[in-house]
Amino acid sequence: PVTAPVAVSGSQSFNSIVAGQYHTCGVTPSNTTYCWGYNIDGQLGDGSTDPFRTTPVAVIGGYAFTKLGAGSYFTCGITANGLTYCWGDNWYGQLGDGTIGTQPTPVAVTGTVVFGSLVSGQHHTCGLTLAGAAYCWGSNSNRQLGDGSTTNQANPSPVSGSVVFASISAGSGFTCGLDRSGLAYCWGAAGPGNDSRVPTAVSGGKTFTTFSAGGSHACGLTSGGTAYCVGGNWNGQIGDGTTNWALSPVAVSVSKSFTGLATGDSHTCGITSDGSAYCWGSNQYGQLGDGTTTSRTTPVAVSTSVRFASLVADWGNTCGLTVSGSAYCWGNNWWGQIGNGNNGSESLNPVAVTGSKVFTSLSMGYDVTCGLVSDGTPYCWGSIPS
Repeated sequence: PVTAPVAVSGSQSFNSIVAGQYHTCGVTPSNTTYCWGYNIDGQLGDGSTDPFRTTPVAVIGGYAFTKLGAGSYFTCGITANGLTYCWGDNWYGQLGDGTIGTQPTPVAVTGTVVFGSLVSGQHHTCGLTLAGAAYCWGSNSNRQLGDGSTTNQANPSPVSGSVVFASISAGSGFTCGLDRSGLAYCWGAAGPGNDSRVPTAVSGGKTFTTFSAGGSHACGLTSGGTAYCVGGNWNGQIGDGTTNWALSPVAVSVSKSFTGLATGDSHTCGITSDGSAYCWGSNQYGQLGDGTTTSRTTPVAVSTSVRFASLVADWGNTCGLTVSGSAYCWGNNWWGQIGNGNNGSESLNPVAVTGSKVFTSLSMGYDVTCGLVSDGTPYCWGSIPS
């Protein structure tokens, strides 16, 4: 494990980075893509299935990707002209090239559909055209493709219905999207909704400015900053004071106006207008940051005087950036993923990430966190191959 931020090897600078389960990829200013980390399924795209790469390797093919999406063990990218390529694990068809089986180099997603954005779940991918039509491919065991079936699809399959989407978000076994009026729709058995095979309007008629998927729940913000959550709730991650599954959005039980949310696997955190952080849900590793390991069904204040501008969350961790770009993390630390120079013991309260780096953004994978500094250099900490 790497217990404090280390600069990613090489002289590359990046405009953006994305983290999969155990790998990370980034796009340089010239739209060259590099990946690093675990590679047993070819998710780095360098033509090999070597177990891991400890330095960034260029994705083969010379494709000028402008946007990336990382799933558990695969990666996809969109070029400037909207062509989509994927590489890595493909046992569910999540690469969308019509085949099944590992592909260690980029393969073109079949068809002539031009995508403007894409998201990757655990074993499925969805793309959104500029006109707002959604297509999904890969695992469909939980109905997460939204095409009316439960059959895995190795080619892009149009999401049923005539909803024009503005954005989509993928959970582990479900997908949600906002239409252009802000209404939320979800599909899939493992998340919000009622085992829907096609997009189903999230009941209640609320309109949202943001709506993001966690492990089995989703949360959104209204224009006034009120937070609503829906879906799985056995750890209290929807924040309504219960552990009951919610089939329609319920207001998070706190009289606060939020400016941003981060949905982890089984917990959620939000930032208020004054930069205070509140979290709710699973707290086994201290990922709520309230000084305890007690799960919470309603929001609790994160125990710090630090004020945050953004948050990221995964299964057992939360990290935040201040307005000045300082990073703080809390929660699970088996692999040094809170970045304070130690590993093994959880941190139940936010701790400053070692090194005094000024970050412009953070991206969090399963056991690793990476951040970009102003010159585009990435720094990572946590479970990094060595």
